Amino acid sequence: MEILFFVTLILLALLIGAGALLAVMIVRFVRARNSGRTDGAWVSSPMVLGIVGGGLGLGITAMVAVNAMVLPLWIFSLAGLAGGVVGIVGGALVKRHRKAAGVTMLAGAALSLITIFGPMLLICGGVLALVPEKAAEEPSEDGVA
Repeated sequence: MEILFFVTLILLALLIGAGALLAVMIVRFVRARNSGRTDGAWVSSPMVLGIVGGGLGLGITAMVAVNAMVLPLWIFSLAGLAGGVVGIVGGALVKRHRKAAGVTMLAGAALSLITIFGPMLLICGGVLALVPEKAAEEPSEDGVA
């Protein structure tokens, strides 16, 4: 029983650490995006997070759906499968329609809540896709931006 307690504490610490790393990543990407740069990781990161999060949610819920013996777990698994597919579609839409992709990824995260890591990535990708793009300020005539 003590081993199970320690394993649970270790997994909880890993989950908190992963959440902290994702929060730092969001802050850095928002800063880079607001600086007016048109190249860099923030351009493709919502797309990658959406596709990977959707794929992860799809894979985990597929494994749960195969082994589901009771109806409520099977229903949650089907919702997770739908959320994974919606997350992948949202990730694919990022380059053309950022707001629609962000909302789609957040909806996919809500549907695939049965998995933990897929929705974390989908939420990060959705938030990054919804961050408004700040246009680079053009210098004025006196040379001051």
